[in-house]
Amino acid sequence: MKKFIIIMLAIFTLASCAKNETSTIYENDFSGIQRKTAPSATTSETPTTVLQIKSEISTITIQEINTQDTITAETTEITTTTYPEIQETNTDTTAETVATTTETLPVETQPDPLGAGAFAYDEDGAVQFSAETESNDDQTLISAGQALFESACQTEWNFTVGCPYAINDGRVIKNDYDWVYYQITDEKIHTLNDVKNDYYNVFSDRYPHEDLNMLYTERDGNVYAMNGKREMNAYYSMSRITGIESRTNDEIFFTVEHQFEGTDQNPNAPYSENDTFSVVISPDGKWKAGKFRLPY
Repeated sequence: MKKFIIIMLAIFTLASCAKNETSTIYENDFSGIQRKTAPSATTSETPTTVLQIKSEISTITIQEINTQDTITAETTEITTTTYPEIQETNTDTTAETVATTTETLPVETQPDPLGAGAFAYDEDGAVQFSAETESNDDQTLISAGQALFESACQTEWNFTVGCPYAINDGRVIKNDYDWVYYQITDEKIHTLNDVKNDYYNVFSDRYPHEDLNMLYTERDGNVYAMNGKREMNAYYSMSRITGIESRTNDEIFFTVEHQFEGTDQNPNAPYSENDTFSVVISPDGKWKAGKFRLPY
């Protein structure tokens, strides 16, 4: 019996130890799980971090959307505002231009130097009137005289100082005085009369230019030009028609004033001199230069 009690105590002791060891293991395991899942650990760290991340993502998304909305709204506002301003500015500018033109034209007091459209140059440089000369006032006649005088100066210079046609420098002839002439290669010029006809498109043959016979010559079926070269009078300043001297049925005589800045003896002593210039009026109203002298 005593032996039996000892055995039972031994079994009871072993069972108690086994129970205590198992309890300790489970307690430790649950303690570890609790430290991982307990509210004090997981709620304060992990959920907070997750919420902060979500909050940042939401904030970035909202800012990007707001920024895009703002850009779109501003662009739309600028576009909507700009187009009407441009249209209004163009309209105002056009209106101002028309108004300026309308206001400027009536207040012009100076006469049109070309006679307010009463005449124009023809293709050769003569002056062609669009109406009867008698119907134009003196100012228009003076303006036309000024225009023809300037054309006459240019034509005279081209024909007498130089040559208005293409020439061949390599083919020359000489006259009895050893003056050198160059061949004219212009296809329209075959005789001396062709040269004279061109000259008298601007000048009237009422006043023949005898020097043309000296400056141009014919030989071997060709026309040659002296093609003289000289410089313009360095002191010449300008010429202007100052008035009408007299007139006939087909010719008007003008006073032309030539102005010079000085002479070789007195370079700084300006002076002027008067001359007579006339225009010959053809039946069709065309004006050609008559009495004339090149001032330079």
